[in-house]
Amino acid sequence: MNLIAVRHQQTFTHGHSRPMLIVAEHAAHDTRHEIVLKLAPDVQSGRTGLAIEAICADLATRLGLNAAKGWTVEINADFAASVPDPDARRRLGVAVGLQFGSTFHSGQYHVALADDALNDALIDKAAAVLLFDAMTGNDDRHRLKPNCLVRGDDIVLIDHERALPGLRAELRPAAWEHGGLDVIRNHAFFSGLRGQLPDFAGAAQAWQTVTPLVAAEIVAGVPAEWLDETARARAAHFVVEMTTNVNKVSGLLTEILR
Repeated sequence: MNLIAVRHQQTFTHGHSRPMLIVAEHAAHDTRHEIVLKLAPDVQSGRTGLAIEAICADLATRLGLNAAKGWTVEINADFAASVPDPDARRRLGVAVGLQFGSTFHSGQYHVALADDALNDALIDKAAAVLLFDAMTGNDDRHRLKPNCLVRGDDIVLIDHERALPGLRAELRPAAWEHGGLDVIRNHAFFSGLRGQLPDFAGAAQAWQTVTPLVAAEIVAGVPAEWLDETARARAAHFVVEMTTNVNKVSGLLTEILR
């Protein structure tokens, strides 16, 4: 869904990128939203990184995970020029066009701590997140930067930029291939799930709803500026591959976590 940026609020450092907190307007619905904005020039893999963010946010939501809602945000030249902060104005000026944003979560949410014990209500939800990150190849929800927010028994996923390594031409085995789960031992929830016998059955079953048609719909939602046709076809194929192999991976994770 498209939003139009109307006000810059602040800039902050987050990992490799420097996202901005802005207010953006949904013209068709006359609503405004606080958005964490990522600019392609600041993302390691550029517009491909924005496409990965969009694909994973949509996929996670369809799987029943609580991911921060993804948006396509239009930065126009007038908005960029109106921003008082000189650094933000410069960065927005070279990022005119469509960028990726996600709904900002405030209130009583806090960053998950990797060594925290998980209460009973969080065990299966954390397992679903672990499975999602294993399947998508996201190695960036780790002990030092969990990239998720927690409130009670609610987990909100943010930042998927390092997922889908094949789209970024990064040679890493998929989760169902030899060595594909090596990085999972550094996952933010690995320690909390170890020895807890989490049930992956529900999470794996949710993946069965991701049919080839759904995979095509997810990828079709990515702006043309972010993915060429070859990469678009590769992304849709990989989403289908994930669904095909999810039961194998959930079984491997069960053994690893014993």
